[in-house]
Amino acid sequence: MLRKSDGRPNPQALLARLEHSQKTTRGRLKIFLGYAAGVGKTYAMLQAAHRETARGRDVLVGILETHQRPETAALLDGLMLLPRRLMPHRDIEIDEFDLDACLARRPELVLVDELAHSNAPGSRHHKRYQDVEELIAAGIDVYSTLNIQHLESLNDVILQITGVRVRETLPDRVLEQADALSLVDLPPEELLARLQKGDVYQGAKAEAAARNFFRPGNLTALRELALRRTADHVDDDVVSYMKRRSIAGPWPVSERLLVAVGPSPFSEKLVRSARRLAEAISAEWWAVSVRSALSPEAEERVSRHLRLAESLGARTEVVSGLSIADAVLGFARENNVTKIVAGKPLGISWWRRDLVDQLIRGSGNIDIFVVSGEADAPAQPSPPKNWVWSRYLKSILLVFLVTALCFPVSRALAPTNLVMLYLLTVTVAAYWLGRGPSALASALSVALFDFCFVPPYYTFVVSDKQYVLTFLGLLAVALVISTLTARAREQALGARQREEETSTLFSLSRALTQALSEEEIGKVVADYASHQLKQTTTFLAPELGQIADESDRGVAIWAFQHKQPAGKGTDTLTGAKVLCLPILSVDEKHLLGGLLVSLQSPLSPARRRLLETFGQQAGLALERARLSQSSQDSELLKATERLQSALLNSISHDLRIPLVSISGALQALKDELPGEQREALLDNALSESDRLNRIVGNLLHMTRLESGVVRANLQPQEPGEIVEMTLNMLRHPQRVSVNLPEDPPMVSVDFGLMQQVLANLIENALKFSESPVDIGLNLGSRAQLWVRDYGQGVPEAEREAIFERFYRGRQEVTGSGLGLSICKGLVEAQGGNLYVESANPGARFVVELDWAQEHE
Repeated sequence: MLRKSDGRPNPQALLARLEHSQKTTRGRLKIFLGYAAGVGKTYAMLQAAHRETARGRDVLVGILETHQRPETAALLDGLMLLPRRLMPHRDIEIDEFDLDACLARRPELVLVDELAHSNAPGSRHHKRYQDVEELIAAGIDVYSTLNIQHLESLNDVILQITGVRVRETLPDRVLEQADALSLVDLPPEELLARLQKGDVYQGAKAEAAARNFFRPGNLTALRELALRRTADHVDDDVVSYMKRRSIAGPWPVSERLLVAVGPSPFSEKLVRSARRLAEAISAEWWAVSVRSALSPEAEERVSRHLRLAESLGARTEVVSGLSIADAVLGFARENNVTKIVAGKPLGISWWRRDLVDQLIRGSGNIDIFVVSGEADAPAQPSPPKNWVWSRYLKSILLVFLVTALCFPVSRALAPTNLVMLYLLTVTVAAYWLGRGPSALASALSVALFDFCFVPPYYTFVVSDKQYVLTFLGLLAVALVISTLTARAREQALGARQREEETSTLFSLSRALTQALSEEEIGKVVADYASHQLKQTTTFLAPELGQIADESDRGVAIWAFQHKQPAGKGTDTLTGAKVLCLPILSVDEKHLLGGLLVSLQSPLSPARRRLLETFGQQAGLALERARLSQSSQDSELLKATERLQSALLNSISHDLRIPLVSISGALQALKDELPGEQREALLDNALSESDRLNRIVGNLLHMTRLESGVVRANLQPQEPGEIVEMTLNMLRHPQRVSVNLPEDPPMVSVDFGLMQQVLANLIENALKFSESPVDIGLNLGSRAQLWVRDYGQGVPEAEREAIFERFYRGRQEVTGSGLGLSICKGLVEAQGGNLYVESANPGARFVVELDWAQEHE
């Protein structure tokens, strides 16, 4: 349903329209599609380019092949040509499309011929269509040409029609994502006539083409494929338009399709068939491989088949199960798959059911599509002979060894009891060497048991017919045991691998939660990836400052700019020795970093997905770290704003009073008052200016403390000298009573900072007490220099709060509320402590300090 019952557009339709509008910022791709060479694709593209030039557009011919056709070459007149790039390859130079020059030139429209062309080794991209995708992403419109036989999903169909395996292919999605498709059609009879005249190929090449590819039946079938694909594209355009315009219509029901792939070369055909079926029914599809014990070569073939499926638009998974059929059916049911594609078995197995039969019996309501194989399919590459024969040789030696061990005990045991030793041998062979060697061990065990331990000895003749049943039972049980043991071994290996991956991901998640900075997160992810992949892995910051190798830097720059993987095992810069995986935010809009992996060979799909999982975990951790930092910055900003507000509210009144007093005093002096009044006014102005200076000084001290720039220069100092110098700074030193011990030890303090502390404490005490203020020193493990007033004292509930900024216990007393906070900060900067205690009456402020080393 595209509309709701009330007529309003469906939100998914609105989202599709929004995505379409965002897509318009990219370039547009128009493909001129034909069914064979010589139908006029390049000619039609050049004609369209001239029409665009006449409209005033900037058109550039990026790369184009005329194939020595005069009418095609004539159309190049009047068009700007881009110089080609020379790529060295095997002592020759190959002309290639210069992608970087085109991006720097930035035309409105560029012509790129032969979309399925494979670039020369060393190029940034393996295929030319990837160059085109980069141009489109940069906002440049592209015209290109393509023959229908170059579509990857039709590769097997083209082979069946023409007998020729097309090597230059591209994913079907390139054609599907084209903004415009122009079918260049020509009747086969006219194309053959052009071929005979030499307008397509010349000389011997034309004769060979007429005998092989350019046969009337082939051309007719290829033309039908091109017409059908064009019609499908037009139908997709109509459906897309109706969805964007919220036009109601009968939309197809969602289907889900699965294809099972393995190491067999036939899997390539299965993948392409599944792709065509998925496209025909508009289905989402998966390519699934079942994890099992395979040789390195077989694992590489499975990886190649899964990469092919990914290039054709499939989602790939590697699963585990008791059997292939159980694993495939289990995955299908978990993901609501409606159709399964499997290959028709080429041989007949008399002792077990084939995969198709197992799938059909267990499928339930899931449809099974069986794709026929080819008798002349390429033989499956076999593992190295030495590796294969060594396993079978070990199996043979193991059976002979057990036979030799049975001779000494054969007189004491009945022959049937020796069967148990052979069954044990088969079990060991199945667990140690695999299915094939264990099957050989089963057959060889029966033969040696008959030959050596069943009379008549040393012959295969059996005198007692009951032993025939023993032989059959031994063989059957041995084969069953070998199969079950080998299967259990494979499942154990798979379970161990899954357990290791799960344990690694759990450990990684736990380690990432403990990492606080981006550097720590990067190091954790790189270490885990290096350990799990057995390859050197480096975490890259977005600045790419730690890459010394220029080729590796080029891979990382492209991956970061396009936010896509690049390097070995990808479609971009395949000749590189590294793989770069960018780490993106959850919304995939922001680049957070990357992982650079040094590789000798491409990663398998399972390892690639594990690396991507590491990248996703790192992305979440990096986002968390950045959000945490942003939160801290936000809290700091809020605290700063609160501080500024409190500062203005607190000191505005305190600054205004001294300024008014000073201003009034100066105005009165200007009016020439009598001498005594003049002296009083001068004293008042001087006092208020000192007060104002202290307020500003306190603000400066608080700023220095908050910024952490206060550094104490601790030196041995005499307490009496500190007190004396401090009293000389005060306006009313006569109100201070000093009670210090005679010849006290030196304390370790910063003389200037300690003066400021004592001055602030004494003036604060004088404000709260009309009686004199006492100063004393207690001797103990630490020096306790104290200042006591005889005022109302400090309530116990406020003894911690009074050291906070802008706190004023008694509002009737003037002050900014910064003095005690500054004192505490300055004392702590010297390694001391400041606290208040009740003196009854009044309060005693105690400064604890370390003694100098001479005293210690």
